Amino acid sequence: MRHEALGFEAIPRPTRHAVFGHLHEWVGKGNAQKVLETLLDYAERCGPVARIPLGPANLVLLSDPDPIRELLAAEQANVKGWPYVLTRVVLDNVLLLNGEPWASARGAYRAALKGADAERACDAGLARHLGSLVSGARIDAGEWVQALVADVVCELLCGASWDRALEPHRARVQYELAAVGIDMQCQPWAYLSPARWVAMRRSVAVMRAFFLAHVEARLESGEDRDDVLGGFLRAADEGAYPREPNALRDGLVNFFFTAHDVVSASASFCLWLLAAHPNAQRAARDDDDALGRAVRESLRLFPGYPLFSRRTKGEVEVGGYRVPVGTDVIVSPFVLHRLERHWPDPSRFDPDRFRGALEPVRPGPRGAYMPFGGGYRSCIAFALAFPLLERIVRRVIRHAELRADARHVPDIVYWGSTSSANGLPIRVA
Repeated sequence: MRHEALGFEAIPRPTRHAVFGHLHEWVGKGNAQKVLETLLDYAERCGPVARIPLGPANLVLLSDPDPIRELLAAEQANVKGWPYVLTRVVLDNVLLLNGEPWASARGAYRAALKGADAERACDAGLARHLGSLVSGARIDAGEWVQALVADVVCELLCGASWDRALEPHRARVQYELAAVGIDMQCQPWAYLSPARWVAMRRSVAVMRAFFLAHVEARLESGEDRDDVLGGFLRAADEGAYPREPNALRDGLVNFFFTAHDVVSASASFCLWLLAAHPNAQRAARDDDDALGRAVRESLRLFPGYPLFSRRTKGEVEVGGYRVPVGTDVIVSPFVLHRLERHWPDPSRFDPDRFRGALEPVRPGPRGAYMPFGGGYRSCIAFALAFPLLERIVRRVIRHAELRADARHVPDIVYWGSTSSANGLPIRVA
């Protein structure tokens, strides 16, 4: 028998530490970067549903599969909140639209992905980078993989190679895509500097110019290619997407930043984990099933989407509680994957957790595993993200034997994706 849902005030909450609840744990950049640790603490103390008082506002954290499924299935809870709308205004990121415009954009973007040859793009990018992995070389996995994935994604989008001179602009835009949402909640005063806005818009303009040049060259040549730009042009021929250079350019820019951050963060941690676990690396080098298990386990510890949120536009029932309109609800795959109640010895890298369970990786909670978000607003390129990640890892570990100091403990920070503040050092054996 289904029981009557409890009210919002009945949701368990961590013990208050101050008159403004837990606001002091969220204000400031340092707290924002350590938010995954904070959320993990809340989930361990409060259970599947937690209410976090932040002054006059409340956050709700979900950390079990059942309430997460209820949230993601609720039409009233699949809306991006106001910080994301502001991101749309500042950076013109179409993937952060709401309502019907989002549904239309999502359909067009998925159509453009069809026929894009991810394997060819991956191999072309790797060909330009594997040569740096020579015996005795020392790299930071995060930095090396970022440059590699930029090349791979540019190949996938429009057959281009990445221009290293663009790296400062890529890094700034990537930072600001997260910062507009995060800063506005934890340190809104950070946006009082006009210099920040000028630099931000300049980097957006530089990235747009790079992709516009490739769009114009393709339009002039009329070439039909198996990349995302070719997909947009085929959609345009069917009347499903504008055949206008700036619209095509914006599609490529949005795809670039969506794909790059997820794939580069995931591949960086996966290579570092294999470098720190030689037995797992040897198994993955020789056996595709072992490779699949290692990639899935690395995505458990360091999911491509470590955190996402939804804002309710109506009352929603989750986990036996009524969540009112206007509430920000947080789901963190990073937290879900690191709870003892879901995963025995959760901090240990153990690819054999997935022995005999290599079903396709998809968005949404499958058991207590959801590395690419979920629901109506799940990762739009997830169908390519996992194959790219797996192919990158396979090619790298078959090209070179990697070693990392197993005593090195990454200092995990969050800023849209997960990274290590003290690096991910690797040497080529």
